[in-house]
Amino acid sequence: MKDIGILDKLIDELAKGKEMERVLRAGLRRN
Repeated sequence: MKDIGILDKLIDELAKGKEMERVLRAGLRRN
């Protein structure tokens, strides 16, 4: 059942990446 922890971590990282992308895009639009 270790795989579930790894999968959770991956999904978490992916969510963070999407959030960062959104913030960066918003910042670019502001300039």
